Amino acid sequence: MKGKVVNIPQIKTLAKKYNKTCAQIVLRWNIQLGVVTIPKSVNKDQIKENADLFDFNLDQNDIDLLNNLNRDYRIGPDPDNFDL
Repeated sequence: MKGKVVNIPQIKTLAKKYNKTCAQIVLRWNIQLGVVTIPKSVNKDQIKENADLFDFNLDQNDIDLLNNLNRDYRIGPDPDNFDL
């Protein structure tokens, strides 16, 4: 992601609604969908933020909104075509 989620207006709106960061919104969305996500950071404050996901739940309408943002855009390597 490397900061790209902060450029998505709908995620910014949800971050304000829940008083969380954009990254926290996306991570919580993953958790609620049962998607295993491993956030990465070397910044101490961001590591703490990444773990602060269990004091809120996204409403179903907000989950639906996030689900509808899909553009089939890969942000990491393709696990089906990974070269060692």
